[in-house]
Amino acid sequence: MLGLVSIAVSLTGTIASAQPSLKVKKLGVSFPQRDPTQSVYEFVSYAGNRGSGMFRIRFEELKDDIFSNFELGLSSDHGRNWSDVERWKAAPPGPDGRLRRLFIYGSFFDPKNGRLVLMGNEGILRNDHPLDGQTNYYPIYRVSKDGGRNWLFEERVIQSGKAYTKDHPFQGVRVGSNSLTVSNALTSRADGAVIVPVQISHAGPDGKLFRPPGAYTYLDAAVLIGKWRDDGRLTWQLSQRLNLPPEKSLRGIFEPTVMEMPDGRMLMVCRSNSGRKWFSISHNGGLSWTKPDVWRYTDGTLFYSPSSISRLVRHSTGTCFWIGNISPVHPRGNAPRYPLVIGRVDPKSLRLVRKSVTTIDSRGPNDPAGLQLSNFCVHEDRQTRNLIVRVTRWDGKPSGKGPVTGNVYAFAIGL
Repeated sequence: MLGLVSIAVSLTGTIASAQPSLKVKKLGVSFPQRDPTQSVYEFVSYAGNRGSGMFRIRFEELKDDIFSNFELGLSSDHGRNWSDVERWKAAPPGPDGRLRRLFIYGSFFDPKNGRLVLMGNEGILRNDHPLDGQTNYYPIYRVSKDGGRNWLFEERVIQSGKAYTKDHPFQGVRVGSNSLTVSNALTSRADGAVIVPVQISHAGPDGKLFRPPGAYTYLDAAVLIGKWRDDGRLTWQLSQRLNLPPEKSLRGIFEPTVMEMPDGRMLMVCRSNSGRKWFSISHNGGLSWTKPDVWRYTDGTLFYSPSSISRLVRHSTGTCFWIGNISPVHPRGNAPRYPLVIGRVDPKSLRLVRKSVTTIDSRGPNDPAGLQLSNFCVHEDRQTRNLIVRVTRWDGKPSGKGPVTGNVYAFAIGL
């Protein structure tokens, strides 16, 4: 293993020298590939609001955005040793297609009551193609009181109100025409409400999926707000939708990440394919949001970011960090998805502190040009207080069609 070393990079006109307080240690492979044609993913977090119990989800990518071979695991010693408690693959094809169940954003423990929430998407894919999910996926969730050993239930998420059913689960959403899907890691408000970042596809006047010409998908961002009931379930409310017209981002605004700030405001940072990250602010707990704008450094300058997921995370010190990709050049859609960086969010301006931005990992001289460092999870180690980032170092080749490189590597970030 390598010792903790400070990594400071300078991407021309983009990232200034990092503060020496952020130190990155590469821990090595956390989850190696088992099939040379499939990349792998691993999401790890604590299973309660205290103690050493942890929960893990592992899965493989069979083909583009089609995942299977899920394994749920538990650890009682801060992740040193694991035992598998549940496994499943996709259901066999039926007359209407194949049922897929995807828990791909990790678990969430509620800091108020210690309950563990596992939330994902489910739906029948007629052609087993990811675009089928844009019309047929719907969110599902589980709740556990014992750190994931047992589950109280598994059920669909449906917005509160008599108008909403399994076929019409949310305002503006009808299964078969468009979808609302969980699209990033869960968080919570100070009052205990659970906040779920979601994205919503569009149905056209003909009731079929709408996509602007040339767009692979077209999505809005929003959050679900869940409030606990006495029976361990959550009552759900859908926030205002955020939209970007195609001329600003051909695929809209999606994969939001959300965090409540010390003054009660909520920050949302979203993916787009405009070469930038976009942000919005809520002053009422996530119900309504300001008009989306391009996210910047605290000094007002812009930075490039590809169309990739990012994550806001709060350290136990109270500091909010952003983890994502920042590019030295204007990206072309998804690429380049390196380096993967971390930086502090200023609690007043809610912008990214430029001097704090530090590289976690990047393309090396022996890495392929198509390297992607964009699918990751993060948690704080309770013993060291380091942030632990697990990221799939994927070579960019399609899964299931030939040899790919896609192992999960772990990194420790010290403050």
